[in-house]
Amino acid sequence: MSTESSHIAHADAEHGETMTRGSIVRIAIYLSLITAVEFIFALILAPQYESIRHIVNPIYIVLTLFKAFLIVAYFMHLKF
Repeated sequence: MSTESSHIAHADAEHGETMTRGSIVRIAIYLSLITAVEFIFALILAPQYESIRHIVNPIYIVLTLFKAFLIVAYFMHLKF
């Protein structure tokens, strides 16, 4: 039992070292920038330029999936 609890404690300590306040802020800034680019595509480019809508939609989908990956990986702690 003691080796199992020490392994869990080591894993918790290791996790705490990787997610610092700076890394959380950095990921939040990345998410904000991606969201801003998504808004530009959805609210400015797509309505004004109907001819490039077939390009804008896949780019928008890829950005949304990348943002979802960042949320799951960092804020749900699945990367660590």
